[in-house]
Amino acid sequence: MLTQYMIHNLRTPLASIAGFSDLLCEEGIGLLNPRQKDYIFRIRKNVDLLQEQINSLGFSDPTNKKQSDQAKALHGFSPSKNILIVDDNEASRVIHRDTLELSGYTVLEMARGSGVVQCAIKQCPDLILLDLNLPDFSGFEVNRQLKNSRKTKNIPVVFISAMPNIAEKQDYLKSGCVGFLEKPFSLSFFLEQVNSFIRCSKNYKKKALESPSSF
Repeated sequence: MLTQYMIHNLRTPLASIAGFSDLLCEEGIGLLNPRQKDYIFRIRKNVDLLQEQINSLGFSDPTNKKQSDQAKALHGFSPSKNILIVDDNEASRVIHRDTLELSGYTVLEMARGSGVVQCAIKQCPDLILLDLNLPDFSGFEVNRQLKNSRKTKNIPVVFISAMPNIAEKQDYLKSGCVGFLEKPFSLSFFLEQVNSFIRCSKNYKKKALESPSSF
């Protein structure tokens, strides 16, 4: 039987290829000629087929309590450390989710900005990883909504974006977020940064308890 870790190692390079393919399609579509576009789309389709084949392999349940407890004990994280990922790029979400879960974190996922505040109020994540370019709202608008709610204003937020412009970086400095991750980045760097950012959430629950209960 394949282990969760082995499956993760198979998925990781495919998720990276899928993520960069999506990035090329979204950010550089006007720069690609028809032949290049077709080539990128075929790569993306083949990645999806390979991912389906990997998913069809027999492997131990990643939600298995024993495996989960072992991972958390190995990395020294408590099950109470919850991270909310808000990103419409499914390939990006999958690779980041798998990386974090293998390190002992509990991960929540959303693909749109709508409902993020309500989810944060209900789930009380210790950290929010927020993509700037969502299909319905910008990450800055979602962050503004979070900061305007007394129940979520103290949750650390980290922006994630590919090729942010100068204006976005300036807005980030004024947003009250704790960090900005610029795609692409290595998974080791990503995990290192998340581990650092999560420390910023230590005072969140204390501050949340001191805040009025009304929204």
